[in-house]
Amino acid sequence: MTNYSACSRLCNCDEAKKQVKFKALANRPTYDPNERASLTWEDNRCVTDTFEPGSTFKIVTTAATLNEGLVTLDTPIFCENGLWFWAGVPLRDHSSYGTLTVEQVLQKSSNVGFAKLGLKLGETLLYRYIREFGFGQTVLNQIMPGEQIGTLRPLTKWSKLSITRVPIGYEVAATPLQMITAMSAIANDGVLMRPMLIHEVLDEEGSVVARYSPRVVKQIIRPEIAKQVIKALSSVVSQEGTAGKAAVEGFTVAGKTGTSRKWDNEAKEYSHKRYLASFIGFLPAQDPEFALLTIIDEPSSGGIYGGQVAAPVFSAMASRIARHLDLSPETSFWEVASR
Repeated sequence: MTNYSACSRLCNCDEAKKQVKFKALANRPTYDPNERASLTWEDNRCVTDTFEPGSTFKIVTTAATLNEGLVTLDTPIFCENGLWFWAGVPLRDHSSYGTLTVEQVLQKSSNVGFAKLGLKLGETLLYRYIREFGFGQTVLNQIMPGEQIGTLRPLTKWSKLSITRVPIGYEVAATPLQMITAMSAIANDGVLMRPMLIHEVLDEEGSVVARYSPRVVKQIIRPEIAKQVIKALSSVVSQEGTAGKAAVEGFTVAGKTGTSRKWDNEAKEYSHKRYLASFIGFLPAQDPEFALLTIIDEPSSGGIYGGQVAAPVFSAMASRIARHLDLSPETSFWEVASR
């Protein structure tokens, strides 16, 4: 089993209310720092590995449909009791959902619900938002060797099935860095930032040789829409959602689970035995300080779903990060918890 994670720190800056200050990348298996001669760029899997993100990608579909005014969080979506056919091919949910609101569609991670949201958007708008969130291109602007652009096929190569599969995170591939950059845009009031890996460079005497500042790429969704998405993502990390195990004591977490079946090249179909489980989130939800992505490649114990195996890892790591950053517990959280 291989697992790796990416984390971004958010801070107050002049260019935007919240901006990415620095990134931290962690990989497992790791490397021996005493054997640097053997280290290659391929070891930095947060920028070199690509994967079909599955349901974590639903943050893009949610943001796009809300931003276009096609739905509100309260819009009802009939989820076909868990089984729906499009282009003669079945699409299933993990539970038999009837009518859910858009917020509940995200909370429960209904594939059928998101396929229908994709149809509301249409291919052109969906593709545009995917590009604007940074997919299908390098987010570090080719400053790091080995960074992959992922997979985002042009619309001319989409099948009739694609408009129902891309919205749920299939037929696309992303790097962990692309995913966390997209999630950070939602935390940043809808502003996409250029990721930063280095804040400043010092010489041997500790003097600053070079300093780098956050760079705004563009406003993707309106700030009020970003807040709506955050509200829905917060409901995911609850007992009613798919990510109750991602909760962090003292804080409200906004996030999304993901579970994707891996492609089997020999069988030419998606595997029924090999999965990738993930969770991506940030905290505190209403005033974010950092975002974190955890990915478990082919989980071998504890289940296969992101909410089962990746969410607990997020909770443990986020708890330690919050303590390290000396973040104060949210007053509102304790008020609710004490009732």
